[in-house]
Amino acid sequence: MQRRSALLGLLAMAMIATAQAQPVPPAPDLHRLFADDWERGLRDNPESATYLGDHRFDDRWTELNLAAIASRQAADRAALARLLAIDRSALNAADQLHRDTFAWLLQARVDRQRFREHLQPV
Repeated sequence: MQRRSALLGLLAMAMIATAQAQPVPPAPDLHRLFADDWERGLRDNPESATYLGDHRFDDRWTELNLAAIASRQAADRAALARLLAIDRSALNAADQLHRDTFAWLLQARVDRQRFREHLQPV
């Protein structure tokens, strides 16, 4: 009986502490980065934008010249640097997961740049 009372007391204290804890708000910098990168992806790949129902870029094709490829690669590196500048510990659990997943995707894009895949023979 005493053990049960102690457990109930601990449970009640944990519930009170959880209720009093302020939830970590979503990170506007992180969400702005997601929105900016999404917009860049639509702009850089207008065929995908059209496929997704965004017809703002229907008047163009994806640029495949070396300058455009270099620009996209630089934008990937800049986005990764911008993401890594966001303090992960200041994010709520969901945003930490989103940040980690996006970091993994961006890092993979940046790592693949050394293979110069745009030079693959056709």
